[in-house]
Amino acid sequence: MRKDRVPFYVAVLLNMNIMIGAGIYLSPPEMAKVAYGWSYLGWGVAALIFLPVVLAVMKLSLLFPKQSGLYAYAQTLLGPTLGFLCGWSYFLAFTSAEALQAVVLRDTFLGCFACELVGPFAYFLVNFSIFSFIAFICLQSLKTIGHIQTGASVLKFFPIIFIISLLILIPFVDFGQLSEEGVSSVLQKSDPGFMTSLISIVPLAMFGYWGFESCCNMAHRIEGGAKKSSLAVLVGFFLVSAIYTLFHFQILNIMGPQNLATEKVEGVTNFLGLSNSYFFQFGTYVFVVSLAFSYFNAILSEVVSFSFLLQTMAKDKALLFSEFLKKNNKNKQPVYAVLFNCFVAFIFMSFIENKSVLICFSNIGSLTAVSICLFALLKFSYVEKKIGTFILTLLAMGSSVVIAYYSILGIDSFYDILSYIILVGLGLVSFLYVKSKAKSLSV
Repeated sequence: MRKDRVPFYVAVLLNMNIMIGAGIYLSPPEMAKVAYGWSYLGWGVAALIFLPVVLAVMKLSLLFPKQSGLYAYAQTLLGPTLGFLCGWSYFLAFTSAEALQAVVLRDTFLGCFACELVGPFAYFLVNFSIFSFIAFICLQSLKTIGHIQTGASVLKFFPIIFIISLLILIPFVDFGQLSEEGVSSVLQKSDPGFMTSLISIVPLAMFGYWGFESCCNMAHRIEGGAKKSSLAVLVGFFLVSAIYTLFHFQILNIMGPQNLATEKVEGVTNFLGLSNSYFFQFGTYVFVVSLAFSYFNAILSEVVSFSFLLQTMAKDKALLFSEFLKKNNKNKQPVYAVLFNCFVAFIFMSFIENKSVLICFSNIGSLTAVSICLFALLKFSYVEKKIGTFILTLLAMGSSVVIAYYSILGIDSFYDILSYIILVGLGLVSFLYVKSKAKSLSV
């Protein structure tokens, strides 16, 4: 085996670890509000709708193995302007995700310790403290960050393993919390609202699948050639979908849709029938701390990754203040890019606390970046007369439109999405200004 190749089973495990993040804990309560007892099926529906996008991005990574990431694909194949739009949309998408996860992290701790913040200043202070701490960690060496993430990654799987093991160990025991309404809603497959409800929760489920693009980026490094690479990504993708579905199903079985919607995943310990108060309290703290570390680990990973994306864009002179944003600190970390990333996420967290809006921002931003790359693949396949790839890309674009449509439907007002459009527009205007200034200086 070549040293730069990853074995098939290792590739599958790596893909699963990349994809499984905070979404598995964030999305089920929001999905239960819409689709009740059948909400666990949303993961499978989302996976099927999203499959053409996964296959298309994987095809892109196999065709252009020397490139790495959506920004690089767009920059190389479509030029600097669309490359910038792809990178900037991708950055905004994940700062929205960081803000969403930080909101849930804050609320999880406050709920666990029965704390209540009074007044907007208290929320600002806590929000600022969270991202100040995240920024401090992100400015340490990658070795230190790696050690922290290793421990956090172990903890993030504890709630998943614990809940799913209840399905295996006690498969037919109903904890008495699944309401009759919830059970009947699962059975009423002929109800005209059934499919509508499932499709409408696809954007909520999609939040748990972002990260697949990072898996696709390593497809050319998997042992066994293109077929094995494709199989490894697909096996990882569907195993993640199965884990999400099983976890969500068992949470519903334990809590019921109404309790899941109101008490969130961290409230599951209230429904396990633990009579010993000390054991109950200890178990609750362990479960909540594991969830908190999952959110923390997700935010940390995203800030590190997308600060490096900002730095790459700054090195391409695509941003205002590029000279600052591309600088490293003594630990070789992009100091100003990290601070800017955390600042934008802090602003999102403080002014847009509506989870549906933040999920919409994340989905729309990611879909914009992916769609630009899909357009590049469509153009390439048309020129090279690759009919199969051309058809696959069209299907992927159709899937993206469906997800974007239902993501926008999930928000209450057009003004919610307007702020995102303004941010994208401001970024594009600043890019055009930087390029025109550079052109005038070179004349």
